[in-house]
Amino acid sequence: MEGAGSIWNANSWHWEEKNFTEWARENIKKRFTGIHYECKNPGGTLIVVNELKKLEGSASIQIRKQKQLFLFEFEAELEFEAMHDQKETVKGSFKIVEFNQEDEELDLIITCDDSTEHAA
Repeated sequence: MEGAGSIWNANSWHWEEKNFTEWARENIKKRFTGIHYECKNPGGTLIVVNELKKLEGSASIQIRKQKQLFLFEFEAELEFEAMHDQKETVKGSFKIVEFNQEDEELDLIITCDDSTEHAA
């Protein structure tokens, strides 16, 4: 992907880095909050992400030799609610441990406030 540098870097050949952390934080918050996911298990479970509790990390765009590199590294903690068979509700949180532009799989730590069969 061809990059576009600052005025002083008109041909985008020299290394340049632009901070995109605040932009990334706002977009991650928008995209993660309010997610609805329906599991295909017997009885059906609907999982809703209610809140982004914590988001730490940074994001930037680097330009060098007319190429853009999108770099980010974040850690997030989100609160969820899971409703099984429209009867039992379980609340909890999950932590996404260090996700970045190179990750193909995410490491999740999931905790539930309840200790019922469906929470397990």
